[in-house]
Amino acid sequence: MASIFKVTVTRKLPKDAELQTRKGKQYYRTKRGGRTVSLPVMRCGTKYREESRKWYIQYRDANGERQRVPGYTDRDATLQLAAELERKAEHIQSGLAD
Repeated sequence: MASIFKVTVTRKLPKDAELQTRKGKQYYRTKRGGRTVSLPVMRCGTKYREESRKWYIQYRDANGERQRVPGYTDRDATLQLAAELERKAEHIQSGLAD
């Protein structure tokens, strides 16, 4: 069974970072893709976490090895791609395709 996920990256806060506090937690406000987003600041106060825009697919190929493939920004389209990749791997494994 394939799984889809977004990669999380930890980055340093810029020196001119605009911070805000909501419900006792700090957030870093920035522009991303033309929109203003609030990203959570870590406990140390010098780094923040950011998710990737794309979804990623992790599945086992015909040889049984794990593969990680970038998907799309749309979750449903990525789920369809994951199903297609699994189907291809099963066909290759069963000998129906090369």
